[in-house]
Amino acid sequence: MEELYTCVIADDEPNILASLKAAPLFSRMGIRLIAACDNGEDALDRIITLKPDFAIVDIRMPKLTGLDILKRCADAGSMTSIIIISGFDTFAYAKEALKYGAKAYVLKPIDYDELAGELSIQISKLNNVRNKLNPVKPSTTFFKDLIEGRVVDSLFMHRILTSLNESITDTSCCVITVSFTSGLSNTQSSEASPLVAKSLERVKSKFWFQDPLHMVIIVNMGDETPFAMASGLLDAFRQKGYPDVYLSVGDVVPGLYQCSYSYNRALMALSYKIYFPDKRVFTTLDICTVTPTHESPLVGLDIEGAILSSDPFAISNCVHSFISNVLYVPAPSPNYLYSYCNTFAATVTKIFHSLLLNADIEPIYRTIPNLSSIKEITEVLIKYLTTVSGYILSVYGRDKAELLLAQERGLFADDDEIIRKSKLFIKENIGSGIQISDVASSVNLSASYFAIYFKNKTGVTLRDYILSEKMEWACRLLLEKNANVEEIAERLGYSDYHAFSRAFKKKNGQTPSSFMAGEKK
Repeated sequence: MEELYTCVIADDEPNILASLKAAPLFSRMGIRLIAACDNGEDALDRIITLKPDFAIVDIRMPKLTGLDILKRCADAGSMTSIIIISGFDTFAYAKEALKYGAKAYVLKPIDYDELAGELSIQISKLNNVRNKLNPVKPSTTFFKDLIEGRVVDSLFMHRILTSLNESITDTSCCVITVSFTSGLSNTQSSEASPLVAKSLERVKSKFWFQDPLHMVIIVNMGDETPFAMASGLLDAFRQKGYPDVYLSVGDVVPGLYQCSYSYNRALMALSYKIYFPDKRVFTTLDICTVTPTHESPLVGLDIEGAILSSDPFAISNCVHSFISNVLYVPAPSPNYLYSYCNTFAATVTKIFHSLLLNADIEPIYRTIPNLSSIKEITEVLIKYLTTVSGYILSVYGRDKAELLLAQERGLFADDDEIIRKSKLFIKENIGSGIQISDVASSVNLSASYFAIYFKNKTGVTLRDYILSEKMEWACRLLLEKNANVEEIAERLGYSDYHAFSRAFKKKNGQTPSSFMAGEKK
């Protein structure tokens, strides 16, 4: 039968060891004996280094017992299925062996039919694991699964590599990534793999396009360092006229099963190009290991003042101070940078939440991670603050915005219940052409009395207050796409567009049409 499985045997009694070696059951079951040991220390060494599918070991041997081997294999993460053979027919021994991971406990003299039955059970379990692993996948699919951590068992790595006819071995290796900044021509795409193969012809490797702009390379370690290999690849790509290429090198790992770690470290190293746009080869030495300070980079920033001032210098200074605080070292983790940039934008939204409810301002949290330099991030943040500032001051004006924010924080709360209810009614019905009489009715007072009452309590005439709320509401609508001035005027109770235009200009210093043109350039 074809040899499908491997096994190590160990017993300090020469006649039993010889009997095991000569037993025909192994060849019948497709099992190849790869080591025969007469002491526990040698047996443990063969199990750890050869990684057999099975091991049959005596419970009592010189140097290390079968129980010692079970314990040390468990500590080492060995996947070998161990069967204990013993001349001691005691429940305590069997219980202890099974406790430490023995798959079976077979008594001496060995009943080979019983041993074959136990091996059959383990072979069945092993085959189930192999089927789940599905090594018949196309080669590239298997390696993609490998670097993305979807290969859950390293036990059959050598067998899988053999079945896939791959030259790369399950030994010390690392991952190198290649990133192209722009699309490749058909010729460049077809020539990339031969170019990599020639550059790495001195080492065993596996490489493929992860997507049209990214290659992944797994290389076995040889005399050349990973950085030297990556530098050689960069030179090869440059000589062939490829567009800007970035390479990153992950950590060296002991075997292919750990490739996902090396791959993720390579990707992390590559993310640091945001700080070094002129650099072309990145390694894990570029990864920041200095922990950030406990103080938030937002501490001490007057974001509200910068926005309400509508002063380009104040906004720019606020953003530059923030970036300076984030860069507690010249190149912190890019994820740390992106996270705090999004926190910066979220803080703006939180401060001015009530004033931005109807604002059509594009959020920037999706944009930040796609930017390629600190300069671009700074420019995007400045543009965002400028846009928010422009919207708030166009719709409310600084004085009204500051008043609304103060009221929201409870600094100028309306203690008078009648005034509070009337303002709430005005806000909720401002788009339905309300009049003074409508507001007065909402608080069960006559229009003439309520107008006097409102003025005495607020210091502002009711007519002026309603007009101010109408014009604020109009500003928000005029900033929307496809805004119709005539419809807005009608909804506010103006039957004559010109009357609405005069009222708007008196309040905002420009006509509705000019306001729209200025905001939508």
